[in-house]
Amino acid sequence: MLWGKTTTMPSSPFDHQMLTALMANIPDPVYFKDLAGRFLSVNQACSHHLGTDDPALCLGKTDFDFFLKEHAEEALQDEQWVLTTGQPLVAKLEKEILPCGSTRWVTTTKIPLKDADGKIIGTCGISRDVTDEHTNNEKLREYARQLAEKQNQIEEELSFAAEIQRAILPQENPVLPPGATGDTRQVQFTHRYFPNGQVGGDFFSLVPINRHSAGLILCDVMGHGVHAALITAMQRIIIDEMQTEAHSPTLFLEGLNHRLHQLLRNLPTPVFITACYVTVDAGNHRLKFAHAGHPQPLHLRAHGHLVEPLGGRPFATSLPLGMIEDPAYPTMETDCAAGDKLFMFTDGLCDLDTDDGVKNLDHDTLGALAQRCSGLHDLDFLDAVLNTVKTHTGQKTFPDDVCLLCAEFKT
Repeated sequence: MLWGKTTTMPSSPFDHQMLTALMANIPDPVYFKDLAGRFLSVNQACSHHLGTDDPALCLGKTDFDFFLKEHAEEALQDEQWVLTTGQPLVAKLEKEILPCGSTRWVTTTKIPLKDADGKIIGTCGISRDVTDEHTNNEKLREYARQLAEKQNQIEEELSFAAEIQRAILPQENPVLPPGATGDTRQVQFTHRYFPNGQVGGDFFSLVPINRHSAGLILCDVMGHGVHAALITAMQRIIIDEMQTEAHSPTLFLEGLNHRLHQLLRNLPTPVFITACYVTVDAGNHRLKFAHAGHPQPLHLRAHGHLVEPLGGRPFATSLPLGMIEDPAYPTMETDCAAGDKLFMFTDGLCDLDTDDGVKNLDHDTLGALAQRCSGLHDLDFLDAVLNTVKTHTGQKTFPDDVCLLCAEFKT
């Protein structure tokens, strides 16, 4: 007896003994049919599969006696194809509908049955009930479909959130005095903002004080993503209500801290927000500033092509916004001259992905890189700083949100 792409009827007692042993012990339904699709022999598993405990009751009958017409016709067509082509049908997934109305799924293999002379005299088949497996796979596919649908919904919501976040950021770069062009400009403001995801935790705003003064606030919410973006939206609302404190860096950061502390103190997880606020006085060429745990801005002085930390010395330690009720944010100040640049940035510019983890680009190195770009102006300057940092560090992208601000004294 041969088993493979075809099988032949047993030709010896030993062959018959092997077939009988196989039929009796294999847990899957096994059957033999003639050319008309009538059962010649079935094992006990096949008999149970067909709904009877006695294999003899199956002999001479066809699938039409055990299944609904829809499935029986499909099974007959498959067997006729095997008989006509002489080719096996391997592991076909079938849906069996029983007369009682129940459904089960099986994988079926059918091969030509040949006599000792090689003539096709019927088919041999083996089925395996895979209803549970099929049901689980269907559940998994449905879960995957629901997950993809939810993911698309999240992506759409994130996309809309990104549009909202872009809308709350300044839409144009103002100048001092307002409306000035060409040589009449005293100070030109520019910015670049690159969220790490669709939404980010960096936030900036330019707060008008008078015709010759404006405030620059740059904030960085710990982490990035939706929670950080929600907090930046809250900051925009708060800052819009702080016009009366805008002239004083100390009052501005204290007021911002007080309002954020009231909103964030009941959160189960602490939220840290660093910030730096600078008032730019174009008439007197003065910068006043205070910070809340934020990276220290750079002052690029045109005279002597010097780059120094804003204020000329390292910032003293201060607490981020929202942590406690009454932190101290003292005001410092420094002078400026025509051609000077104030360069503010979030720590995403300096946090680098390396094989050893995230490392920080130190302040002196960043100052030296910014100095290489000091001959450029406005957006060209900011773009050059970004590209120079990437080239120096070998970074193609930044692992965190990056926001850059520049205020350049023109006269």
